[in-house]
Amino acid sequence: MIKAVLFDLDDTLLDREASARYFVERQYERFHPALAHLPQTAYVERFMTLDQHGLVPKDKVYRQLVSEFGITDISWPVLAEDYYGQFDRYCLNLPGLDSMLQTLVKQQRVLGIITNGPSPFQQQKIKAMGIADYFAVILVSAKEGVKKPNPEIFRRAVANLGVTAAETIFVGDNPQADIDGARKFGMQTVWKRVPFWGDCPAPDAICDDLTQLPAIVETLEARLSG
Repeated sequence: MIKAVLFDLDDTLLDREASARYFVERQYERFHPALAHLPQTAYVERFMTLDQHGLVPKDKVYRQLVSEFGITDISWPVLAEDYYGQFDRYCLNLPGLDSMLQTLVKQQRVLGIITNGPSPFQQQKIKAMGIADYFAVILVSAKEGVKKPNPEIFRRAVANLGVTAAETIFVGDNPQADIDGARKFGMQTVWKRVPFWGDCPAPDAICDDLTQLPAIVETLEARLSG
């Protein structure tokens, strides 16, 4: 029986790319006097390229932006501080998120999140998304001192939920941190397909739309029973 479903956050529940683009467009507008010498499109697109779906530290991203564009009227630490202080105002949920979570709860699954990233930044995003109450456990790597794919963070999640790895499905977009990490810990895995990663070896199922997920969970549960 599948008792629990654990989720990654960025690009799994949060539309991270759309949120980042929305944020950077507004950041350009907020700091326009210091950025007026370059087009908004250039600033936004270069940020998105340097950011690499959130994988690159923001100090590195903004250092590079300031250097490449010859920005002199504002420093990279100010821009980075703005990112961490304002990003949660621009969080966009992936389509179907609330209805999917509601359905899983009706199926009597307990839910959790394991996310790599800084704290409280990740927690602020979850709060802004309006979904915190769905989850019995939320683990943020910076607070835990360990991150995916380390099995310890998966162990803590199932222990907090009172379930076993075999009773748990993990849903995530990162083939290594999410899918490989959860699989090696003994969970079934669902890859939330994101084109950035290209392909993902050997997930138990693939999800292109969050509204598909409750049915996928039922299918995987039936496979276990069979």
